[in-house]
Amino acid sequence: MIERKPNKTSFAKRRMKNAVKFINQISLLALGLYDTENSRIGKLAGRLPRKRKPGEGRTDLKRSKGLKSKFIDLNKFDLEPFMENKMVTRSFQVFGRIVSGVLKSRKDYRKELTSPSRPPKPAPPEFWKEIYTRAESLGIGLIGFAPVDENLIFTSDFVGKMDRLYAHGIVLGMEMDFTAIDSAPGPEAGLEAMRIYAELGVATNRLADFIRSRGYRAIACHPLGGPILYPAMAVRAGLGEMGRSGLLITKKYGPRQRLSMVATDASPLPETAAPKFGIAEFCDKCRKCFSACPAGAVLKEPVGKGNGIISRIDQDKCIRYFYEAMGCSICLKVCPFHQKGYEQVIKTLKN
Repeated sequence: MIERKPNKTSFAKRRMKNAVKFINQISLLALGLYDTENSRIGKLAGRLPRKRKPGEGRTDLKRSKGLKSKFIDLNKFDLEPFMENKMVTRSFQVFGRIVSGVLKSRKDYRKELTSPSRPPKPAPPEFWKEIYTRAESLGIGLIGFAPVDENLIFTSDFVGKMDRLYAHGIVLGMEMDFTAIDSAPGPEAGLEAMRIYAELGVATNRLADFIRSRGYRAIACHPLGGPILYPAMAVRAGLGEMGRSGLLITKKYGPRQRLSMVATDASPLPETAAPKFGIAEFCDKCRKCFSACPAGAVLKEPVGKGNGIISRIDQDKCIRYFYEAMGCSICLKVCPFHQKGYEQVIKTLKN
């Protein structure tokens, strides 16, 4: 028998790995994405004296009533598949746009907090028509309106560092590529999710800039992380219903969208109808995501919490596989609303 020697990683490849790891660490440090409970730098940051934030006495801003968010440690992602598939350059470009988008939203947020409070500025119907047109020109495919619910605001927004929002929400959604999601789990699906975080983040910032240019106040809530529970806000805005997988499902894109929001003082918001989509009814009978989830993270039955929030997934199980599978997306891939589209699925349900 011929004894096979284990493949040795070339010097060039090792150097590339080290460079990617270094750039990743620098990017995460710039974003301040460290776990305050488990990481060394997070524990150090937690011991530092905290300055009093500007705008503490503002009466026109809503604050969290105690909803906790799950920390996602981007440092735990395995970057090897991106290098194997020669996706390093694309990945750096995407992550660079995410970093710049998050930093801009933070900078603008600090400016908003230093502004004195004032009564809401009335917004005529023509203003909301402008918002629709501007959002569409920025590539935003979904837009809805709902009052900001303090029960849905997180106590800690690890990414945007936001803890207060204006009272009115403009909920936004952008479609992910169908073919990329069909390749899940893997680097293409993982990178597509990050690409939409980047593109929607830029669009959200630009829409907030547009609102400010019209004399209103605005806080751009980046899609990566985010200070508020976006799917629940999207349901309130009439964009869709929650699926069994814990994902928002819409008529237009099924589960294939990422969400963000702009909080503003413009009012009154356009009236939002509460349509019956029939999505939750179908999910009760389908359960494909429940069967397909490799982590067993989709709960057999939703669990209600004391604050009115309903949990449909085991977050700990989900996030562990999320790290391993580059973002996973299997629940999106197997969902009939992704595979066949809303009209065909509902037609099947009726028949």
